[in-house]
Amino acid sequence: MLGVPILYVVGALAVILAVVAWRMKPATGVQLADEPAAEDEPAAGDPAGGVPLPYVSGGSVSQAPLPDPNDGPSADDNDKWLRRSAEWLAGQGHATMDAALIALQKYLAGEQLSMEQGRLRDLATDHFGYPPDLPQSGGTGNGDAPDDPDVPTPPVPPTPPVVVPAEPKKYIAPAFHTVSGPSDDSYTDMALLFYGESGVQYGVDLIQSYNVKHGHQGPFPPGTRFWIPKYAPPRYVIATASMRTASQIISKNPPLNSVAMLQELNDGMTFPVKVGQKVRVA
Repeated sequence: MLGVPILYVVGALAVILAVVAWRMKPATGVQLADEPAAEDEPAAGDPAGGVPLPYVSGGSVSQAPLPDPNDGPSADDNDKWLRRSAEWLAGQGHATMDAALIALQKYLAGEQLSMEQGRLRDLATDHFGYPPDLPQSGGTGNGDAPDDPDVPTPPVPPTPPVVVPAEPKKYIAPAFHTVSGPSDDSYTDMALLFYGESGVQYGVDLIQSYNVKHGHQGPFPPGTRFWIPKYAPPRYVIATASMRTASQIISKNPPLNSVAMLQELNDGMTFPVKVGQKVRVA
């Protein structure tokens, strides 16, 4: 009676173990003929996949820096150099895109640049180098492309001598003056030279009074020598009963020394004069 239950128990355990063993068995897939087997993808960091490996520094993992596409040699033609340079200048905030293009186009065309355009050119050539085809002329004088050693330097013209104008002659009285030509051959001309325009009115009679031997008026030939007295405002006296004649007036008013001198100071006056007449004596 006890053997039958034991057999059932053993049989049940065998079934359970078989089920467990079947479930633990790895599955084997069936590959269809028209579906190619998937190729293994290269893992991140696998050299075969073309992805740069991370490098380890100080126990931490960091990604290797990517190269700057703007660095490196100049573009292979001027159009590419122009485009890259203008985009870089605008991107860096040095100028607007239009201003950068205008400045670099003028540079490549060999035209004269303003100071601001020259600054943009210098920034571009410092960052990208010179364009493949260098312009032949233009620039602002700073930062131009180096000279071609095969082109001879034009000779520098000699500097003309500096001509210092002669200092005008100064006419200061009292002094002797010798007539040189039409510019100083009259009493009016000499009064202008020594006394200026303001002194002509009374200066002419003053010079005449000291040069009575040359006559009342010119023109005088070159070489004629005159004494030019120091200018002073005219001085007058009032004729009195005891000072009416020319000799009386001369004796009391030096430096008068002749009737001719007194008459040159008083054109058209006749002596003796009336009492109360104003007479110039200097």
